[in-house]
Amino acid sequence: MALAGDIPELVLQAPPSAPAASRVEKAHDYGHYVTIYGKQVRTIKWWVQQGRAASGGPDLPPLDDPASMPIWWKRVMKQSCPASIIDAARVASAPPVEVPLPAPPPSTSLPPPSPRFENPAVMSQEQNLQHLKERLARARERQLSLENEEPPDFAKIEAAESKWRELRGEVEKAEEAIFKLRSKQGKLVNQEQLGALLLPKLVTVALSMRFMRTRIRPQLDAAQSEEEAERIWQQGIDDAFGELIAAGFVTREHLALAA
Repeated sequence: MALAGDIPELVLQAPPSAPAASRVEKAHDYGHYVTIYGKQVRTIKWWVQQGRAASGGPDLPPLDDPASMPIWWKRVMKQSCPASIIDAARVASAPPVEVPLPAPPPSTSLPPPSPRFENPAVMSQEQNLQHLKERLARARERQLSLENEEPPDFAKIEAAESKWRELRGEVEKAEEAIFKLRSKQGKLVNQEQLGALLLPKLVTVALSMRFMRTRIRPQLDAAQSEEEAERIWQQGIDDAFGELIAAGFVTREHLALAA
């Protein structure tokens, strides 16, 4: 039998493992314990065989409880307890070492500025409308899902359709409220009036571009490289808009803003 002096005091004070009669042989394959005890598989199997043949009845080694292995060894074996078993027990019995987490570095970045809305009332209504549209879409998906179930549950389908219709009415009311608010602020435009104003300008620009293309076509055909053709094309555009500016059709400020 191994002497108690062969086993560190810390290991001797370890809590006992479960009784041999209620303990399973092992929870893992033998290869799992090779790295724990520093022994080959055949050696660990021999320990188990010795535990089964113990004089006082089967006393299996507590392989899954390294802290109890030296005590089992002292109880069953005649040889001195291997150092690798004592080391494994010492590691398992030692209290965990708490490693303090490093303090986070001080933040040097400023929080992002809050978005500035042109009108909080409008943005609030638009956010509410977006939320309602998302709920409406989910309600529609649920309705279609119920309709595709076999067998169909008509009570659930009717309830889902009623919910969808209710949400659709709320969406329409929210859209109408935003329209009225925009109209009150004068931020709505009449599409027909806008089209009537833009069409003559667009026609004038289109005619100017066609004339410019006809005028520079001989130069483009004679260009010796892509770079030269691109230079001719850009110069033609500048000349065309220069003529529009000279005629008062478009101001230089508008041209700079577009660029």
